[in-house]
Amino acid sequence: MSAKKTCGYVVFMFNSKPNGSERLKHVVQTLRRYEEYGYSIAYFILQDEELAVHAAKAALLEAGRDRELAGKSDSVLRASFGKLAMRKALETKRSQLISLNI
Repeated sequence: MSAKKTCGYVVFMFNSKPNGSERLKHVVQTLRRYEEYGYSIAYFILQDEELAVHAAKAALLEAGRDRELAGKSDSVLRASFGKLAMRKALETKRSQLISLNI
């Protein structure tokens, strides 16, 4: 499955920093749960595997910066990550169209 291209990205993103804390471990576990979900949303919008991977990675990076990630319920996380994935997919599409001068 194409979502496997983003698998491991979350781990690399956080494990590249020395002395990972319990918070970082929790963030990585949380983001892993939404990795495929974000890719699916991005792919639905973009209909392009490479662009969807790019948008999903951008969504994961932004979500990982959320300091309040640990305190949110699963339903709130799913909804907010879905919106974030949509926004990143649309930003990716906009960038693609601008680069094509459309």
